[in-house]
Order: sequence, then structure tokens, then C-alpha cells
Amino acid sequence: MFLEALEDNMKKFLSSSLEKLANTLKPYQFKELSKHYPEKLDLVKGKLAYPYEYIDSPKKYDEESQPNMDKFYSSLTDYPENNKYRIPQINKKVPGKFKEELNGQIMTEFVGLRSKLYSFKVFENKNESVLKNLKAKGVKKPIIKNELCFNNFYNCLKNKKTKYIKQNIFRTDKHEIYTVEQNKKALSAYDDKRYILENGINTLAWGHYSTKIEIEYLDNLIKTNN
Repeated sequence: MFLEALEDNMKKFLSSSLEKLANTLKPYQFKELSKHYPEKLDLVKGKLAYPYEYIDSPKKYDEESQPNMDKFYSSLTDYPENNKYRIPQINKKVPGKFKEELNGQIMTEFVGLRSKLYSFKVFENKNESVLKNLKAKGVKKPIIKNELCFNNFYNCLKNKKTKYIKQNIFRTDKHEIYTVEQNKKALSAYDDKRYILENGINTLAWGHYSTKIEIEYLDNLIKTNN
């Protein structure tokens, strides 16, 4: 099987690597896999389910059961000790381990404008969704807390309304420190690192086969962000 060909020094690969490797299989190789996994072929050729630190040998790919809890997703670390999911407090606060930011809470709404620029709500008691987190790179925390809300992110995405904020920052010049008031673009629906589709929400990577990059589009994008 192709998994057996993986070398020990390849054990810590990206989560998508196994899927990409499987996509290079020839038709007859898929037929061979289908004999062993007739109903779960997509699962077998999909992303790896085990934590990276557990895969220290190609032989472990032949295991037919999940590892013990102390090996599998071993650091969902901020759950309460007596949580309803019975997740043990193992490897708590260990750097580099898998983390779950919501600690079992259910995310109900999410708006992602670009990398490090997002907001989401979670479900709480009394059938209500409450704001859980706001992230806006380059914007100071007091501004995020007092001047930004989930609706700002939503309106920015749906109505393409760029939001500016004013904040005071430190600058230095010839060893002299002074403050300046900055008029900063806090929220923008335009992500120049992705190709935004016509619906204004879904995106593709630049260079994707289905994108038709035109000079006019790039010029308009640059003008919009400037």
C-alpha cells in the first residue's frame, strides 16, 4: 500500500499532504484500495485523523483503531475538569499541541474578512448567541473592545463598507519618542491575497485554473485599497 512507502523522516507532514498524495494514485490503485475499504475509501484517502506526534512509524498507519485518549487530540486543554464531553486534562498548556479555541461551545455565526481579521459568536444559555471574539490585526485592543462589534464585520462583508478608526501610536525619530494620531483602515472586505468571486464571499487562490485575471480587475483592486 502506498502509505507504507512513507519514510520515518516524513512523519510530521501538513494535514493536506496525505490527501494530495492520494490524489496522485492511478485508477488501478484505487481499485486495490476499494477491495480493502469498500465503503470508506474517501476516509482512507482523506486527511490524517491522528495527531502528528503520534505518527512516529509507517507501521502505525496499519492500525485499525484509534490511539488512547492521551495520544489522540491530547491537548484540548482549556476544558473544565468535569466537562460534559469527558475530555481528560492531559498535557494541559503544552506548547505545540492541538488546541480547541471554543472549549466545546458551538459557533453560530462567523465573519472572516481576511487573515487575522474575523469575528464570531457562540451559542450560550437561553437560546442566545453572544459575541465570543474579535480579531483585527494592527488595531489596538481598547479600540477593538470599545469601537468594533460583530455587526461592523457583517456590514463590511455584505455591503463592502470599509471602516476606519483613529488610534494613537508611538513613533521614534532620531531617538526621540512622540505620539501621532493614526487614521487606520480597521475593516475591509477586499483581500488582495485571494481572488474574490462575484458573490463577494467565496475566494480562490491566485493562479487557480478557473480564475481569469484581467488587468482592469487588478487596477480596480489596487485603487480600492488605496
